[in-house]
Amino acid sequence: MRDVAGVIAPRFSPGHDHLMFVAYDLDSTSAAAILGQVRDLGYGAQIVAM
Repeated sequence: MRDVAGVIAPRFSPGHDHLMFVAYDLDSTSAAAILGQVRDLGYGAQIVAM
């Protein structure tokens, strides 16, 4: 995740290995763009609003 453009700090949720929180630079990317890049890498992913 650190190699995805705009991502600052990816973190797994303790006790929930399937959840990842991602801090990103709003001026250089969006949640939808990051999601697309992750999916392009072949991973199943979705945005979960918290």
